[in-house]
Amino acid sequence: MNADDFVGGHSILALERFMDETRHMIIFDVLSWKSPVGEKGERLRLFLSDVGYAKAQASEKRGEIKIRKHAAVIEGHILPDRKSGVTKVIGGITMSRVTELEKALTTLFRKGTEVGYTETEIDEFLENIDYHALLQAVWNKAETVYAYRADGKNALSLDYRSSELFKQRATLLYEDVGDSYIGAVFAARSMELWLLEDMGFAVVAKFSVNAGEGEYVTEYRVYKGSDWADSEISLDLEDLVAELAALCDPYYEHEQPIYEL
Repeated sequence: MNADDFVGGHSILALERFMDETRHMIIFDVLSWKSPVGEKGERLRLFLSDVGYAKAQASEKRGEIKIRKHAAVIEGHILPDRKSGVTKVIGGITMSRVTELEKALTTLFRKGTEVGYTETEIDEFLENIDYHALLQAVWNKAETVYAYRADGKNALSLDYRSSELFKQRATLLYEDVGDSYIGAVFAARSMELWLLEDMGFAVVAKFSVNAGEGEYVTEYRVYKGSDWADSEISLDLEDLVAELAALCDPYYEHEQPIYEL
């Protein structure tokens, strides 16, 4: 039986999906009458906060339910889980992280045909990428991305972190700066392209306010989807290749650790 068959609970477009605190979607089978939700034999979908998901996991450990499917939810967008690890098996073939990275970037660049790039141009771009060095570079640069953060240079600054935007680390590959304001503060809205640890991509809108030439900086981010060609970002693929090459410089210059990946 497919995990999506005969599902009760929240509908796929339920209001709960779009609530600010929602971070998870689960589809689960109710195994016991002791389950706090549903009746034995039912298959349900729920959109949950981090606290609600923790309670569902505890219920599963008690044998009351069996979670059949999980996905992260960001701003109402459903991001199905991907398997993590050094290798991935597809059709019986083991895929290394380098191969995963090459496959992911090839797919991303091929999207360029939808916005006017030729296949020949894209082939040339891809030939100029050192995937082995880039994997080391993006692993070294990966960070936790927050929906909102504030940072100050003063030791007593009120630094702040909200909830994580992704449920994994990510590396910023490209930023397209749009509208900006320069006055008492510098404020700007930009579109960003992030590479996730699972080799997926995320397009993000960022609004930042910089006061005192970096004395205090706030950044607010909203996830906008995974398809850059169908988003607001103006992605220059030639510039992206240059950005990827620049990411590799610390690796070539032995200015970063070497990771066993």
